[in-house]
Amino acid sequence: MNNAGVPAARSTLIRRADIAMIASRWLGIVTLLVSGCAAAQVQDVPTCFPGGWPGVRSLLPDNRAHILELEAAEERFGTDSVEMLPAMSDLIQWYTETEQCAFARPYYRHMISIMEKSYGKNDLRLVQPLTGLATTYVSERNFRPEGRQALERIVRLYDTGNPQDESAQADALIAVGDWQLLSGDPDDALDTYSQAWRVLAEAAPPLLALARTKLGSPRTLPSIRNDPLAPEAIPALGGYYIKVEFDATLDGTPKDIRIVESNADAMEQREFRRIVSQGYYRPALEDGEPVETHVEMRYVWQ
Repeated sequence: MNNAGVPAARSTLIRRADIAMIASRWLGIVTLLVSGCAAAQVQDVPTCFPGGWPGVRSLLPDNRAHILELEAAEERFGTDSVEMLPAMSDLIQWYTETEQCAFARPYYRHMISIMEKSYGKNDLRLVQPLTGLATTYVSERNFRPEGRQALERIVRLYDTGNPQDESAQADALIAVGDWQLLSGDPDDALDTYSQAWRVLAEAAPPLLALARTKLGSPRTLPSIRNDPLAPEAIPALGGYYIKVEFDATLDGTPKDIRIVESNADAMEQREFRRIVSQGYYRPALEDGEPVETHVEMRYVWQ
């Protein structure tokens, strides 16, 4: 068993680049702890590793048990058999539930490879593992090309799908737009959101009500910076509520942030306002065109 929670005999599933990334993250945590400044830079640790390396280390015995189950299935069915998919899904689910997303990534790749050989490269059953693969990157606030390529491939699968599923096709486009917005391509994101609207508006019959539901109002997105919805980001605010207003701009950032109601004191309100300013928000669309929108949100912490 290696430190990544994968037996050495099976570790070839994990690409060297992933191992290097994981190791650098863990080494960074150790360095920060030694230097006494871990708290100031904790946002640099992937959210998929609960508690950093110490948290992952506590999961290694369970990781080992789940991988042994996968190996038993491999011995029974063969490494590349379609009958391996349920066992692989179980291992992926374990890694996902325990927030070890990077460890799920090589198994998503293997699952995609098996499905391509068994079902063909245009089969809609590929949507699930492609979505999962992309999600491992979003969960880490890591926007490597592989994640975006997985989402773009889903769009192409729905484009060629028969029968057409306009709702799923729009969702796939929205996911690509969110990735573009979070990774710093707002112009491309706006074009992609408008394309998603058109898919629904031009359906037969038109799905305008669904378009408004999906894209008619701003939505909070996972942030590559601190997530304003994460309670752990503002531990001093336990038991407080804050009602905030702002304008969601076309590039996904808020402006003119105003706290209109709160039981928190002035210092806590300033900190909350700072955190909200670091969030990202999918802009609203009207008749398929992105618009700046006034937003009101109420945040509560118990």
